[in-house]
Amino acid sequence: MSQQKLPVGWTPEKIREVIDHHENQTGKEAVAELESAFTEGRGYRTMHIPIEVENQVLQIIDAAEDARRSLKESQTPVIAESRKPYRH
Repeated sequence: MSQQKLPVGWTPEKIREVIDHHENQTGKEAVAELESAFTEGRGYRTMHIPIEVENQVLQIIDAAEDARRSLKESQTPVIAESRKPYRH
């Protein structure tokens, strides 16, 4: 049987610290940590909304994504392709 290798930078002490951290978290702290990991630096936020407004919220999100996509496409420079083959 081969010996298990740790990822670069990880030590048994670091693993113990991570385990201790998670074992000593409250439920609210664990949820907050997961939410921040999911949304951090990505421009998104996790939130609860009433089910009865879900469709309206999804429509707003779709419209915002379409507008963002259109803006990005309009800012992308178009490189014209030559229709004639290049010759020396």
